Amino acid sequence: MDIDYQKFEDLVMELENRYRAPKLKIKEYALSNEQLGKVRFDEEDIHFEVKQDVSFGLLLVPSSYEESLNLPLLGNKFIRYSIDYHRGPLFQITVESGYWKLKNHDMRYKEYVVELKNTVHLNYWFEQKRWAFIKKEDWLKMYQDMQQDLNQPILRQLELAFADLLDTAAKVRHALSSKQLTPLAKEYISILRDLSWYIERVPKLWFIFNVYSKDMYYRILNRLNNLHKWLDEADAFIYEKEKNHDPIAKIDEENTPLYLLDSAAEPLLLEGYEVFNNSVTPSLQTIFTHNKPFETHANNQTLKDYETIALDISRKKKKTFVWMNEVKAQYYIQKR
Repeated sequence: MDIDYQKFEDLVMELENRYRAPKLKIKEYALSNEQLGKVRFDEEDIHFEVKQDVSFGLLLVPSSYEESLNLPLLGNKFIRYSIDYHRGPLFQITVESGYWKLKNHDMRYKEYVVELKNTVHLNYWFEQKRWAFIKKEDWLKMYQDMQQDLNQPILRQLELAFADLLDTAAKVRHALSSKQLTPLAKEYISILRDLSWYIERVPKLWFIFNVYSKDMYYRILNRLNNLHKWLDEADAFIYEKEKNHDPIAKIDEENTPLYLLDSAAEPLLLEGYEVFNNSVTPSLQTIFTHNKPFETHANNQTLKDYETIALDISRKKKKTFVWMNEVKAQYYIQKR
């Protein structure tokens, strides 16, 4: 893939100057007993934005709620929200309510009937340095302008190349773990060198458009600095093995440069969650996998459950990175 790397860096700088805005924080509030006692949620319940001041960057939204029992006469109700868009200075959120019923053709599953829906649009005003509610038509014009600026083939090329290198590095690492051969170790180190350029730059683009928070972006840079510490030493370690015609390079042999390099690379390559300041953020690999169809049934609540479990594991085991395998294993135990 022929990529103009300097053009990419210039474009990222231009986009940062134009679109980087403080992330709008979301905080759920509990529904009142009066709301919970209604047969159905009404317009007042879904119009959460009334009398809110979001200038300080905080939006209050109703907690998602769903009744588990479908009453024979009065049925049930639900209310839920979804963040439809949060990129740079633009934000869109929808709150909807209604009821659920069992699907006629397969009564193991529910079908949700939306009766009321409220979509709210916000924009960050750079001159006033604050968030504000805006009209849908104004928001759409800003959205179209931003999409035009993002409609750059080089951005797509870089994200694709990054995803491909992450996947390749993970596969070579897996092969090295089982075969532990010097040529594989040499290939692994070479891929990590190539990957480090992308790790330094693509997450910055994600930070500009709120895929990642500022804290997460700097966490990744710290992880990358740790990786750089061991690249040259691991190279020298493998060079000595080649010089001595030693075919075995054990990645799990503690305190060797190869082991220390791999330990530094793990959070950058594997699926899992970074945990810090009581916040949970998907790793680089997880960002890509969560944007693919899931192999098993999953929804937004599943992802919230994963994050809750990751936070719990982190606290109990005093870990800053929690593997996805650990999270899923605990999730399935809880669901039994």
